[in-house]
Amino acid sequence: MRTIPKWVNKIHEADKTEFSSVHTICFSPDGTQLIVGAGEKVMVYDPRDGALVQLLQAHKGPVHAVAYCNDGKKFASGSADKNVIIWTSKMEGVLKYSHSESIQCLEYNPVTYHLASCALSDFAFWSADVKAVQKHKVSGRITSCAWAPTGQYLAIGLASGAVSLRNKMGDEVQRINRDAAVWAVAFSKSTILVTDWNDSLSFYDTQGQQILKDRNIGMSAMSISVLGALVLVGGVGGWAVLTSEGVSIVSTPLEWVWCVAPSSTLNTLAVACQDGSLWYYQVAFNTVHGLYRERYAYRENMTDVIIQHLTTGNKVRIKCHDRVQKIAIYKNRLAVQLPERVVVYEQGDLDGMLYRVKEKLVQKSECSLLVTTSEALLLCQDTKLSMIGAAMPKSWTVPSPIRYVKVTTLYFEEVLLLGLLNGQIWQVQPNIGGAKMILQTPNNVRCVDVSASRSRLAVVDEASVCRVYSLIDGELLYTEENVSSVSWNSWCDELLCLSGAGLLSIKAGQFPPATQPLVGSVVGFQGGRVFCLQANAMQTINVPLSHAVHHEAYAVACLGVTALDWERLGTAALEELSFEVARKAFQRSENISFLTLIDQLQERMENGEKRAVIAGEVIAHCGRYADAARAFRSAGRDDLALALYLDLRMFNKAQEYTGEGEGLASLARQRAEWARRVNEPRAAAEMYLAAGDVRRAARLLAESGRRDMLIELARKMDKGSSESLRHVAEALITVGEYPTAGDVYQRLGDYKKVAQLAVSAGEWSRAFTLAREHTECRQEVYLPYAHRMAQENKFVEAQKAYHMAGDATTAMRVFTVLVGNAVNEERFNDAGYLHHLLASQCLDSAISNDKEHGADTLLHQFAHNERLARVYHAYDAVHRCVHEPFSLSQPEALLNAARYVLALLDATPPTGVSMLYPLCLYDR
Repeated sequence: MRTIPKWVNKIHEADKTEFSSVHTICFSPDGTQLIVGAGEKVMVYDPRDGALVQLLQAHKGPVHAVAYCNDGKKFASGSADKNVIIWTSKMEGVLKYSHSESIQCLEYNPVTYHLASCALSDFAFWSADVKAVQKHKVSGRITSCAWAPTGQYLAIGLASGAVSLRNKMGDEVQRINRDAAVWAVAFSKSTILVTDWNDSLSFYDTQGQQILKDRNIGMSAMSISVLGALVLVGGVGGWAVLTSEGVSIVSTPLEWVWCVAPSSTLNTLAVACQDGSLWYYQVAFNTVHGLYRERYAYRENMTDVIIQHLTTGNKVRIKCHDRVQKIAIYKNRLAVQLPERVVVYEQGDLDGMLYRVKEKLVQKSECSLLVTTSEALLLCQDTKLSMIGAAMPKSWTVPSPIRYVKVTTLYFEEVLLLGLLNGQIWQVQPNIGGAKMILQTPNNVRCVDVSASRSRLAVVDEASVCRVYSLIDGELLYTEENVSSVSWNSWCDELLCLSGAGLLSIKAGQFPPATQPLVGSVVGFQGGRVFCLQANAMQTINVPLSHAVHHEAYAVACLGVTALDWERLGTAALEELSFEVARKAFQRSENISFLTLIDQLQERMENGEKRAVIAGEVIAHCGRYADAARAFRSAGRDDLALALYLDLRMFNKAQEYTGEGEGLASLARQRAEWARRVNEPRAAAEMYLAAGDVRRAARLLAESGRRDMLIELARKMDKGSSESLRHVAEALITVGEYPTAGDVYQRLGDYKKVAQLAVSAGEWSRAFTLAREHTECRQEVYLPYAHRMAQENKFVEAQKAYHMAGDATTAMRVFTVLVGNAVNEERFNDAGYLHHLLASQCLDSAISNDKEHGADTLLHQFAHNERLARVYHAYDAVHRCVHEPFSLSQPEALLNAARYVLALLDATPPTGVSMLYPLCLYDR
C-alpha cells in the first residue's frame, strides 16, 4: 500500500499572514465534497483539484467539528461559540441550536441519521422530527464520539481516561477505563478502537471486554477513523495507516495532525494539521500474491494470507498478525515476508489445505521479489539474487535489474529463469550455484513462461510483443502483438494463452489464435481452465480448446462438396460460434431454420448474452441435450437447462436442475399439466397433489367425474388444511356428492355451507334442525324455504319464513300484499289472522331486543296489529250478517260484535271497514 500526495493547501486567516489551524475535516458520502473547519470558517473544497467551492462564515469561534450525514443531504458544524449549525448539501444553513459550552465533536448515526453533538460536559441527539433537543450530562470532559455501524451504540471518549458507551436513548450501558486521557474513539465493525495519550491503541467489544492486546502506535492520537479493513490515526508527530489489529502499514511524520478523514468511494484521504496545511492523498493498494498451478495465495486485510484452491474453491486463512509484504508459493511450500522476518510454511498433505510453519528466518531488508523453490528461499534486490536460510548462502549478480523470475525444472533440475530490464534471459541453478545468459530479446522483459515439455520459452516485453523461442537452439519460432501476459498450458505442450488489449487468446501451435473478450491478465493455464487476475481478484475461466480454422475449411469447400458436407461445416462452425462461416455454409445447403437461429443468436450476443449460453443453445439445436444442459449450468443459467428438459418432457432430468422447495413443486405442477393435456387425469391429479396444489387436483377430478378419488381425498385430508378441504368440497358439489361435501364442511365447522347443501338436496327437516342449533344458518335455510313457499302459493308460510330469516322488509312486503288481497276480497277473518300473526312476530322481536334496539317501537307495533286483528275478526261477522241472506249467529252475538267493533274503532277506520254496517246492525 502507498499514499500519493495529490495536493496540499495552506489556509490563512482573512487579511492576515498567519495560518488558520485546521481542526476538523470530513467527506460527503459520494466523495465530491470535502468539508473543512479552519479557524472560525467552514470551507467546502472540491477534492479532485483542491479548489475552494464555498466559504461559510456563520460561527463566531473556532470550528472544532464537522460531520456529514450518510444520506448525503446535509452536514453539521460545531464551534467554540457553543452553536451547532445544520447545512444542506447545497451549503445553505437551515437550522441552529446551542449547548451551554463549547462544541467538541459531532457524529451522525449511520442508520437513523440522528446527529450526536457533544459539548464539554454534555451531549444531545438531534433529528429533523424533534423540536426540542434534550441534553444528557456526562461526568468528565468529552473529547470524541463515534456511532457503531448498527446505529445502536454511541461511544464517547473522555479526558478522564474513560469511554462511555451509550444507547440511542442516551443511557450509559457500559464503561471502559484507561490509564490516560482518551482523545479518539472509533468502531471497526463491532470492535471499539480506543486511542489514549499513552501512545496506545486498544480494542474492546460492546460488553466492555478487551479482545486484543494494546498496540503502541508511536503517537498521541488526536483522531482515529476506519477505511474498510484499515485504521487511520493522526496526532502529535504525524499520521499513520494501521491494520484492523493495529499493525503499522504507512506512517507519515508531521508536526501536529488534528484529523485524518477517509473517502471510501475514491480510495483517498485528507489530513488536517495545526500549521494550517490541508493534505489530500490517493491510496494505492499493491497486489501481493503468488500462484502455483491451481493454488493461489494472496494478502487480505494487510495481515492475513488466503490460500485458495482455484478448482474446488476451498480456502484457508493464515493469520500473520503483522504486515504481509511479499508472498511466494511453489509446490508444497509457502513463503511469507513480514517486516522483520520471513516465515516458511509447508503443506501437510499434498491434496489438503493445511499449512504448518516450517521455519522462521530473520530478514529485515526490503526486496522487489520473493522466490521459493523446493529447498531454497531467495530474495531479489535490483540486480542481485540472494539465497537466505541455507547452510551455505549463495548470491548472484546480473548486469541489469531483475524484472521477473520463473521457477521451473530443466533436465530434472530446478532452475530459475530471470527476465532482466535490458531484455536478457538468464538461467540460475540454485542447487549448484551456476548462472548463465540463454537469450537476448529486443526490449525490457515483462514476463516469462516455459512450456510443459520445457522446449519452448515465451517472453513478453514492454512493447507488448510476445516472442516464442526454442530453448534447444534459441530460434525465434513466432511472435504475437498486443500481449501483456502469457502462460503455457501445464498439461498440453502445444497450447499457449495470451492476454492483452481486452482479449484472451488461445493459440495451438502455428494455427491462428482463438480469441474472446477479457479484461485482465492471464497468470495460469491448466487444462481447459485459464486463471486471470481481474481488478486484484483471481478469476477462473473455462475456455474451449478445439478451435478450428473455419475460414480455410470454407475456402476448400467452395471448390466443390456435397450438401451434407456443407451441413457438417455449418454445424461445426456454429458450435464454435463462427457465425459468418456458419451462415455461408447453411446458405449453400438452404437450411432456413439454422439461418434463422444464427440471426437470433447473433442478436442475443450483441445484447450481452454470455458465450456459454449461446453455445448451449447451439448444442441443444444439434440434439446434444445433456451437453447443452451442462453448458447452461456452467454459465450459471440452470433455468435454461430446466426449461430445455421441460420442453422435452424429460422430467427426471429436469429435477437435477431444480432447487428444493418451491422449485420441485413448480416442476411437479408442470409435469401434472402435461399429463392433463395428454388426457391422463388420474396421473395428473396425483402429480398436482404431490406438488401441494389441491385446488387444481380437485378441479381436474371433478371435470373427469372421478367421484371415488374425490371422496377418498376428502377422507384422507387433515382438518388443518382448511383451504384445501374447501377446494375438495367444491369439487364434490360439482359432481353431486352433497352428503360427502356436507361432511367436509361440518369438519371445517362451516355450518352455513352444510345448511346450503341440505337445502340444495331438499332435506328441509335437517336444514330446520341446523337453523335451530346454529342461528347463523337461519338466512341460508329460511330464505330458500320462503322462496319455495311463495312459488307454491303458500304465502303465509312464506311470510313466516322471511321473518325467521331476518328479512323484515320482504316479510312486511308479503304481509301487506296478503292483507290487501284479503280486505279487497272481503275475507276479513283472514285479514284479522294475518294481523294477529304479524303482532306475534313483533312481540317475539321485542322480547329478543332491548330498548336501545327499538323494543318500544316493536311493542307499539304489536299493540297496533293486535287491535286490527280483533277489529277484522269481529267485523267479519257483522259484514256477513249484512250481505248474507241468513246467519247462523245469534242476534245477541251479532249485536255484541257490532258494539265491539265500534268500541275498537278510532277516528279513521281500517281499510275495508265501514262504520255504517255495525251502526245499522246496532240500530236494528
